[in-house]
This record gives sequence, structure tokens and C-alpha cells, in this order.
Amino acid sequence: MTMKLLFALGLAALAASSLILPNIPMHARGPRPGWSLGAHSCAAQTMEAFLGPFCEDSRAMWPTLKALAAARSPSTDIRVHLYPLPYNVGSWLPAQACDAAATLRQNSSSVFTQCVSLLYEGDNQKRIKTLALANGTTADVIRSLVELVAEPLGVSREVLTANLNQGLESGSPSYTKTKLSLKYGQSNGVFSTPAVLFNGIQVFGYDSTYGGLHAEGEFSQLSIEDWTHLLDLEPQVP
Repeated sequence: MTMKLLFALGLAALAASSLILPNIPMHARGPRPGWSLGAHSCAAQTMEAFLGPFCEDSRAMWPTLKALAAARSPSTDIRVHLYPLPYNVGSWLPAQACDAAATLRQNSSSVFTQCVSLLYEGDNQKRIKTLALANGTTADVIRSLVELVAEPLGVSREVLTANLNQGLESGSPSYTKTKLSLKYGQSNGVFSTPAVLFNGIQVFGYDSTYGGLHAEGEFSQLSIEDWTHLLDLEPQVP
């Protein structure tokens, strides 16, 4: 057997035995999805909250989350995802609007935080939700969102509108960011809002009213002290 043949056989055997690398889903690539409520990317502990743009419990939980982030700095990285549940028709647009505003302002977490605060302020959530669910078109919802957030966040109305007017299967960078958070939540089994992950593990709320039917339980009623107690629990081996 010639050396050339041996070499060829060796290459063929190597090719047959080489491993095929796995496919990596889009939400596992690049930086972690979501927006930090502080610059704590190196924090030892993470808490992630998935909030529904049209969810009243998410709105009620928002002030506590902001205060908790300030109190836990810099030991805990509290990250937020606006999470458009499929049965809240139209909730994708406010989620993307906040992602878009933050992206247009140099990926600013503070701008994202301000945007969520605007959405949950006064009757803004109810007004936009009613428009989306009852008597408005997609164009109406986009126009209402742009009027609400563009000027206070220092974003061009024209550019923000262009970000929200996108195709069904592709679009602006903010479309991708919103989609990443959605896929990331789905891969972690998030199916309700508000939902919470501690270090990547979903924590379900205690539901004293409906016997566990509501996975979020009473998250919206927990205080800073309650969350601090839960975050400070030590691992114990039985």
C-alpha cells in the first residue's frame, strides 16, 4: 500500500470520526438578553424579571424592582425583559418600543428603564392596551407609543417610527432584541408575567387564591424585604 493511499485513508477515517459541532440557538449567542437595572454585569448573583407590557401585576411590581436594584447594587444584577404574551394582542409593540429607544440611545439601560416607567405611569398602560385590543390599528398603536416615549427619551420620532414599522419576519435591531428576550424566556419555560429567574432558575410565586393556576402568584405584593430574604437564602444540603 502506497504512502499516498495510506494518507488518503487516514484523512477519510479522521473525517468519519470527527465531531459535528452543535447548533447554537440565536438567544444563546452574544450578550445575555434583557436590560440591567444597573451596571452590574459581573455580579455574582442574577435576578431576571419578565414583565408584560399590558400586565397589571407587572406594573404593580415595577417600583419594587427598581428599588430592589438600587438596594442590591452591586451584588445582584437585576435584569428586565418586556415579555409580550401571545394572548395580549399588540403587546409586542410596546416591548419593541422600549428596546428600540434604548438601542437608539447607545444601548442605554437607563433609557429602557425610563421607557418602562413611562409605559406604566398613570393610565398609559390601560390607554395603549385598550387601543391595541379594542379599537385601534397597528398604525394607531405605533403612533401612540411614539407620542408617549420619543420626546421624553430624546429619540427621533421618525427614527422610532421606522424601527416599529418592520416586516413580519425581519426588521430593525430592536426587533431582534425583543425576539431574543422572547425566545430566551420561552427556553426557560416562562409562560406568564411577571415571571422571575434566580441565577437562571425559574421561581414560581405562591398562589393562595387559585391553587397554583397563576404561576406568578403574589409577586406583585412582595416587598423589598421579602425579595431580599429570598435572594439571601443560603444553599443547604439535606
